[in-house]
Amino acid sequence: MKKSAGRSSTALLSEDAEKQTMSWPGWRPLLATFSMLSAIFLASPNVLPRGDPALSVPTARSLIYDRDLDLEEYESVDAVSGHYGFIELGDRSVDFFPWLNSLAAVPVVGAVDIVSTFGLTPDTDELIRDDRGWVVQYVAAALWSAGSAIVLALIAMRLNQFVGLAPGIDGRRLPEVVHRWPLQSAAILIGLSTPLWSITSRSLSAHGPAMFCVAVGILLSLRRPLTFRTSFLAGNLCAVAFWIRPVTLVASLTVLAIVWVSSRKSVAPYLCGLIAVHVAVLTANLMLLGRWLPPYFDGGRLGLHSEYAVAVSANLVSPARGLVLFCPQILVLLALLVPSVRGMIGYRARTVVYIMLSSAGVVLALVSGFGFQWWAGHTYGPHFMTDALAFLVPVALVVSVALYTRQNGAGSGGGLSSVFGRSHR
Repeated sequence: MKKSAGRSSTALLSEDAEKQTMSWPGWRPLLATFSMLSAIFLASPNVLPRGDPALSVPTARSLIYDRDLDLEEYESVDAVSGHYGFIELGDRSVDFFPWLNSLAAVPVVGAVDIVSTFGLTPDTDELIRDDRGWVVQYVAAALWSAGSAIVLALIAMRLNQFVGLAPGIDGRRLPEVVHRWPLQSAAILIGLSTPLWSITSRSLSAHGPAMFCVAVGILLSLRRPLTFRTSFLAGNLCAVAFWIRPVTLVASLTVLAIVWVSSRKSVAPYLCGLIAVHVAVLTANLMLLGRWLPPYFDGGRLGLHSEYAVAVSANLVSPARGLVLFCPQILVLLALLVPSVRGMIGYRARTVVYIMLSSAGVVLALVSGFGFQWWAGHTYGPHFMTDALAFLVPVALVVSVALYTRQNGAGSGGGLSSVFGRSHR
C-alpha cells in the first residue's frame, strides 16, 4: 500500500517501533499496587450484599466439595433458597446466573476454608448458613477488580507503544508521581475513578472476572510478536469472559479484529482458543446442568423496544447510570475528533484505536436493548457499561497523557515511551 505523503513524520508507526518490547514492570510494583487497590476496595462500604452474585459462594463451595452446581444442601437456608436467583432446573436446585462467575470465587472459598482449619475464621459453610457468605463474595470481587485495574494500566502501556506515538514527549513534564511511578499511578487512577470501585468490587462481582479476562485478552493481542501460544490464550480468555458475561461476545470480536490487523497468521490459533473453551464449557454445562446452555443464556431479553433511545441516553448521561457522569475522563476521547490529535497516532495503528472505540459503541447499542430494567438493576453507577471500560479507559489514558504533555510545551506530536516505556524496579 502506498504511504500517504501528507502524514507527519512524527505520526508514522515505524518498523522499529513495532519491534520494540515494552519494559515489563517488576513484581514488586505490581504486588504493591494490587495490594493497595484490594485494601481500598475491601475497606469500602458494600452496595448490595445480596444482589445477583449472592449465590456464587454457595455454588463455588458445591463445585469444590461436591463437583456439581446443586444447592440442595442449602434449601433450608433462607438467604440461599429465598434469593431470586435460586431456581429449580429439572431435579437440580441451581443458581440462575452464570456458574463461571462462581468458578472465579473458588480460590477465595478454598483459601477461607484452609484458614478456618486453624480456627482463625469460620468455614464458608458456616458463613453461608449464617447469611455471611457475601463477605467471601466481596473478597473475591475486590481481588478481581484490583487485578483488572492493573491489566487496564498495562494495556495503556502496551497500546501507547503499539499506536506508535513518536518519542517527542518528555515524561519529566508530567507530575512527578506519574513520571516516577507510571504503572502504579495509572492503575490507581483507573481503579479509583471508574466503576471498578463502585460496581465490580462492591455490588456485581461477576463483572470483575469478566473484565479481567477481556483485559488480558486485549493485552495479549497487542503483544509483539504475536505468537501461536499468545493468540490461543487470548482466545481462551475471551471465551471464558463470554460465559461469565454474554455481552463480552463483543470483546471476542474486538480481539479477533485486532489480531487480524496485527498478524493474520495468528487468527487461526485465536479462533482455536475460542473454540476449545466453548466446547469445554458446553460439555461442562451438559454434565453439570443437563443442558447445553445455562438458564441465564436463554434468549428473548434483547432487542429493540419502545424506550430504546431513552435507554441509550440514560446509559450515557443519566444521573443514576450515566457512564459520562460516573467516568467523565472518557470525554477526553472527543479530542480524537481533532485531526491534529489523530495525527499523533500512527496511520496503521489508528485502526486498532478505532476498533476499540467502535467496540464500546457496540456494547452501548447491545446493553440498551434490554427491554426490561434497562436502567441496569439495583447498583450504583453504570452497571451495563462496565463491559466497555476495557475499550475506553486505556485509550483515554494514553490520549490524556499525550495532551497534557503537549499542552505543557512538549511540541507537536510525541509519544509516551519515556513515561510508560521505562523500566520499573
